[in-house]
Amino acid sequence: GMPEPVSFSSVGANVIHGTLDEMGIPHKMIYGMSEDARTIAEVVSFAQAAHARKKLKSARLGLIGGRAISAYPTAADPNQIKTLFGTEVEHIDQLVLLEKARAVPAEVCRKKAEEIARRFHVTEVLHPALEKQMRIYFALKEMIREYDLNMLSVKCIGEFMNTYASCCVALSLLNDEGFVAGCQCNINAMISSYILHSFTEEPCFFGDVGTVDIDQGVARVINCGSIPTRLAGGDEKVEIVEQYEYMGTGRGACTLFCMKPGIVTFGTLGRRSGGEYVINIARGEAFSEPVETLRQVRSWGQGFIRLEGDAQTFWKNLRSNHSVLCYGDVVDALMDFCQLCGIDVESC
Repeated sequence: GMPEPVSFSSVGANVIHGTLDEMGIPHKMIYGMSEDARTIAEVVSFAQAAHARKKLKSARLGLIGGRAISAYPTAADPNQIKTLFGTEVEHIDQLVLLEKARAVPAEVCRKKAEEIARRFHVTEVLHPALEKQMRIYFALKEMIREYDLNMLSVKCIGEFMNTYASCCVALSLLNDEGFVAGCQCNINAMISSYILHSFTEEPCFFGDVGTVDIDQGVARVINCGSIPTRLAGGDEKVEIVEQYEYMGTGRGACTLFCMKPGIVTFGTLGRRSGGEYVINIARGEAFSEPVETLRQVRSWGQGFIRLEGDAQTFWKNLRSNHSVLCYGDVVDALMDFCQLCGIDVESC
């Protein structure tokens, strides 16, 4: 509706609002002149939300393996996901990935490993270990084509990493290329990542909120090795290092860097009792710390986020071992998306 007395535009908008509500059709009320910056921003955020919802309706999520480390919040009901978002959840056995990885020609893997070694600082990983990561990378790309996937998650902790290797570098590279991928078969986190990626067309962070400094309002995020390298702010800042031994006997490689500075948005889906969906939304600003600070905790990629809201409320709203964030301020688009889908919002 427009605040314009002659046109009676506002009255017409109110009638349409009531009509759509009675018919149960999700929509957004916007009041302002069409050329106003605020009005344009509201239209854009709703368009982003509607676009993400439409993409989800035809999306296919591949789960390679099952729930990891008994983390109940990573699991979800595929039928509920289909009903709420329209997304098809395709379960694929880990054996498929293993056999495809072993079948990739050695020369193809060697050339890709050499390319990675030229791009990044490969300081601790033996070359054969990196080649094994490239086998996983090419196998996953084949599975994406074969199963027509729009996103995927792999359970590599446990059987796969003990039998073969971690999937960290392969997942990192897929995200760098614009494909949404994660680990531990966390369905809700993958849906969250796909939504944020739809808003920005950029890779998302998927991993743990390791600590929250309540007094300083800083969240420290960490991932066991698959943070997309594009979040580093330059190839020269990325190291490829050897995965920790306790992660699995197959070990493999992982990424190490501090996430680049910039405005970020958290948006992680979770469920309450009875299966009711809720999302944890927060805004903050990432800042850099030296790699030595990261190594004091783990030789894994990490980030430091100065939260805008109340840090303790943010921590209390965490419902899983995994959280998702993207660069950019997309809070309004997330709020509109949740209104479209009937999802409750928790924010700090």
